[in-house]
Amino acid sequence: MRILVTQGPQTNLQGLQATLLKPAVAASPALAAAALDKIKRLNPHLDFDRLPAGAVVLVPDDPALEATAGFAAGGDAFGNLSQDL
Repeated sequence: MRILVTQGPQTNLQGLQATLLKPAVAASPALAAAALDKIKRLNPHLDFDRLPAGAVVLVPDDPALEATAGFAAGGDAFGNLSQDL
């Protein structure tokens, strides 16, 4: 799992998609919807229509998602999170 702290264009669903989805997945409405559904289920605490800057989004390990978005939840995850906040 990865952790993403929203900023700038990531504060709406379209911006979040641009950050998290691989281009081939984003080009397919069905694949994009499935990937976003996984993210939404993992983050019931968020309103994806209004993501404030600094919102913490948990990102599942999924081949449809960019592996470089955010940072790994293991190791020094809380240190990284505090720096991003």
